[in-house]
Amino acid sequence: MQVEREVTPDPGAALAPPCSASSFGVSVLALIAGLALLAVLQEWQPQYSIGNVLGSCALIAGIIACHDLMRRRIDRAPSAGRADFSAARVSPARIGFKLLGLTGTLGAVAAAYLLFPEYHGSFYTPFWLVLRDVGPWLLLAALPYFWWMDGAQTEPRDGYWHLGRVLLGRESPDWSRLAQHGRGWVVKGFFLPLMVVFATLQVNDATRAFHSMVAGGGLAIYDFFYNLGFLIAVPFVPRGHWLDALRACVLISGVNFIYFMRAKTEEWHLSRDPDYRTYCERIAQHGLWAKLRRVCGQRNS
Repeated sequence: MQVEREVTPDPGAALAPPCSASSFGVSVLALIAGLALLAVLQEWQPQYSIGNVLGSCALIAGIIACHDLMRRRIDRAPSAGRADFSAARVSPARIGFKLLGLTGTLGAVAAAYLLFPEYHGSFYTPFWLVLRDVGPWLLLAALPYFWWMDGAQTEPRDGYWHLGRVLLGRESPDWSRLAQHGRGWVVKGFFLPLMVVFATLQVNDATRAFHSMVAGGGLAIYDFFYNLGFLIAVPFVPRGHWLDALRACVLISGVNFIYFMRAKTEEWHLSRDPDYRTYCERIAQHGLWAKLRRVCGQRNS
C-alpha cells in the first residue's frame, strides 16, 4: 500500500510573475521624446516654459496612450468597466446629472482654493496661468467626453451621476460613493497645482543652469552641483532655534502624511483590478520584506 506524503508548498514557486502593467520600452521612448521636445521648445521659446512643459507632457502621455489603447487594448480589460460604444445606450438625462455633478465637484475644489490662503500667493502663479489657458478647453471637452463615456461604460451611473442627483434632491446620498469620488478629487486638487509649479520651476532652473555651465565653464558646473548636493542633504532643516527645526519637521510630516494618503487611495482604487491583486500576492511572497522574513526565520531555526 502506497502512502501519500504531504508536500509542503514552496513559497518561492507559488505564483508566476504577473504581466507588467506597462511597456518599459515604450515608456522610455516616450520619456526620451518628451525631453527632446522640451529641450527644443526651451531653446526656441524659453519665455513660454509652462506651455513647453504641457506640450512635452502631452507628447509623453500620447505615445503611451496610443500604445496601450491600440496595441495592448487595455480599455478592453474587465477591470476597465468599458464596453464597445453604443449611441443607443447614451442617455441625455444621465449626462445632465453627470455634468451637474462635475459642476458641484469643481465648485468644491474652487471653494477650497479660495478658503486656503496658501493658494493666494505668487508661488502658484504658474498653475493659475495654466488653468486660465487650458481650463476653458477642458470644460468644453467635458460634454463630448461624458457623451462618449456614457455610451461606453458598463455601469454609467458613476460618482458624477450620483452627486448630480443628490444635488437636485432626486435621491439620498450614498456616503461611501461620495467619499470615493471625493478622495479622488482631493488627490487631484492637491497634487495638480504642485506638479505644475514644480515642473515649471525645474525646467526654468535646468535651462538657466545649462546656459550658465556653457557660458561659465568649470566654476559654474562646480557651483551647480554644490548647490544641488546641499539641497539634497538638508532640504528643510533650519539653522536657527530648535523650535524652528521642530516646526519644520511637523510640516514635513504633514506633507508625508498627504503623500501616504494619496498612495493608500491609489491602492484602494487599484485593488479592484484582479491583475493588481495578483501583483500584490506576488510581492507578498517574493518582495523584499518576504525575503527578509524567510532569512530571519531560517536564522532563528
